[in-house]
Amino acid sequence: MLITKWMKTDLVVISPLITVREALQIFISKKVGILPSVDQEGKYIGAFTLKNAIKLFMPLFFDSIQNLRNIEDFGELENPDIADCKILDKPIKLFFDKNFPVIGENHSVFSAMAIMTKNHLTDLLVIDNERLTGLVSMVDLGVAFLSSVESNELCDLPDSESPDN
Repeated sequence: MLITKWMKTDLVVISPLITVREALQIFISKKVGILPSVDQEGKYIGAFTLKNAIKLFMPLFFDSIQNLRNIEDFGELENPDIADCKILDKPIKLFFDKNFPVIGENHSVFSAMAIMTKNHLTDLLVIDNERLTGLVSMVDLGVAFLSSVESNELCDLPDSESPDN
């Protein structure tokens, strides 16, 4: 089962020249988690994710903390004082996740799920001939996978024929 059947094609795509401030406004207004960018010919050039945006404003030492589960309250750190507001006016292309995994249209749902699981992703961009063609989310893929399981005739065996009896 190919991912093209399940991918979204109506994406919010940004110019690499917009500012961080403009990207944040798009995240808020469109309620999306990834902003892919294409060049003038429609070729994919990078992505700015919600995770990238949040990390811009998190203290650097968070990456060195091994176990955050036991910290219930960060006190004043929860109200970040953005020391360098100039970052908001920098072009978004400076903060693209250049190693953000992508997948081709000819891949299967299971292949996409494997890439997303290994890379801890909730969204995966679909590329064909260097052009952005869509996006699949873990929800899209989960629904696709469960639909195939649910429609599988082997799962509809009467109790007397099931392998567990």
